[in-house]
Amino acid sequence: MARSIHSSQARGFYAWLDTLKEFKTRQRFLKSTLQYRFKQIQARAFRNWAEHNLREKERELAEELASKEAERKELQRIKDEEELS
Repeated sequence: MARSIHSSQARGFYAWLDTLKEFKTRQRFLKSTLQYRFKQIQARAFRNWAEHNLREKERELAEELASKEAERKELQRIKDEEELS
């Protein structure tokens, strides 16, 4: 009698262990999948942010260059007028 009780308890325990192992395996798989997706989303967001900031900086530098170029041309024009006078 004690053996049958012990064997049925052992069967239940090992069935529970198998169920727990399967649950943990699914949990690890889901976690790794979510981490992968989250890293992809973060990387995409960073690339978009970097592209946007690069475009903004390029625009600012182009405006600055254009203003300096206009200033240089104006100074050159003034210098040329002074030489002719």
